[in-house]
Amino acid sequence: MSPIINDDEKKLFNPLNYEDIKAGTKLKADNITFWGDVWRRFRRNKPAFIGTVIIIIFIIFAIIGPLIVPYTYSKVDLFNNYKNPGR
Repeated sequence: MSPIINDDEKKLFNPLNYEDIKAGTKLKADNITFWGDVWRRFRRNKPAFIGTVIIIIFIIFAIIGPLIVPYTYSKVDLFNNYKNPGR
């Protein structure tokens, strides 16, 4: 199974003809930084991208959660935990 190559990658990996090599043609390509390449590959990897979004959502809930919940850990009465509801 051959990998899927998009237009940007086709531009980067165009082979030279024999005549171009004899004429001394140099390869011209846009400079890609390391982090630019990492970001491009990361965006194309859908499961990794979705997983990262889910982890970020969990982190946001962990930070915001204690601000929303009206109960604190210090006010929980563990001794009356298993009593029946009463009046």
